[in-house]
Amino acid sequence: MFRSSWQSRTAGIPVEGITIYDYRTSELSTAGYSVNVDAPGVHCTGMDGNYDTAPTAVMNGPIKPANILKDCEAVINKPVLKSHMMAGITFAMKNHYGSLYYPDMLHSGDMTEIAALNALPEIRQRTRLIIGDALAANLRYANSWPYWQEDWIGDAIFMSFDPVAHDAIGLQVVTRALEKMAATRPAWLEWLPRRCNMPWNWAWARTTPPTWSASSRHEYDK
Repeated sequence: MFRSSWQSRTAGIPVEGITIYDYRTSELSTAGYSVNVDAPGVHCTGMDGNYDTAPTAVMNGPIKPANILKDCEAVINKPVLKSHMMAGITFAMKNHYGSLYYPDMLHSGDMTEIAALNALPEIRQRTRLIIGDALAANLRYANSWPYWQEDWIGDAIFMSFDPVAHDAIGLQVVTRALEKMAATRPAWLEWLPRRCNMPWNWAWARTTPPTWSASSRHEYDK
């Protein structure tokens, strides 16, 4: 998961004007990227505390966006498709939780903070393109921590100018994948679609159902 701020090379901007960034440098290293803070070539670094000192309001809470959002001319958002126990999915819009200090504070029951964050001028006005990776996905929340692990193989890369439309398609992909998984599960799991009438609840229920025994959990996650 990363966003890359960029300036067109056709306009005479050197590669040093391109930065791949994420919340922490360690996350980029773990994902296999070569960290480059200030050497020649494309820069690749985490924010690691490089945030605006003046808070910006999102919903009812102050946040500190990454300084790179103010300093760049344009942003290409490059998310990886994942499930999320509260938001349903992590894709283009929630990917920007890596663009602010302490994203934990933007987690509520309905997760409407995601839309409010993406409405900030620093994000909305600078985002030029979204390239979503659905070649593999993480559908089980248990496989998303401490580091993302794929548990579903797809065949698509999404490109869009609209993060809402982009994520709506991503949600459809996750929903269909979960429906196919549910069709192959034992009969005692048929309560899932009746209990959960929203796709995001499926991802939650599949990892934290209130009455599962240890053996049932093992059977389900096989």
